[in-house]
Amino acid sequence: MMRLAPHPSPWASFLGRLLFTTVWTGFFGVFSFMVWRHVEETPWFIFAILGFFDLLAVGMLWDVVVRFWRALNHREPVVEIDRPSLVYGGSAQLRVTEPHPESVAELSVRLVCEQRIQQFVNRCHDQELLRLSPDLPDPIHRMLSVRMPDAPLEKDVSWKIVVGTTLRQGGTMVHTFPLHVEPR
Repeated sequence: MMRLAPHPSPWASFLGRLLFTTVWTGFFGVFSFMVWRHVEETPWFIFAILGFFDLLAVGMLWDVVVRFWRALNHREPVVEIDRPSLVYGGSAQLRVTEPHPESVAELSVRLVCEQRIQQFVNRCHDQELLRLSPDLPDPIHRMLSVRMPDAPLEKDVSWKIVVGTTLRQGGTMVHTFPLHVEPR
């Protein structure tokens, strides 16, 4: 079995989320500071709105902490396939492993085909291969059979295995593993 590499890497996903969270919390942190300096002139509804967005910022910070911990400890799913490339109409065996499901509430595995048209992405195939909710902290190992469609659905498409994990703390992580598909 050959291990598929995730794209983007878990660290790239984490850094993107960290950048967004830094901008979000920075903006609302500065705005909150400015409002609290002028408490007398600020209407009450501004405090309610600001409190809501500050609460979202705290949740985003916690999400970044959890993602950092999972990336640092290599707590991401592993996907292996039995052949280096697939052909239309062919099939392959796929092994999906989640070595640390302690913080995972739900795991789903999908076969996805996407076509990029200029700056838009059109999903032309989406097949659910597995969906489960781990009950025990034991590692999850599943063998799946993947069958490709008989012919290309569109021109210039990219195939991938998408592993989605819903974390117990509420966050969602998506791990994308590109596949190489050759014409018959």
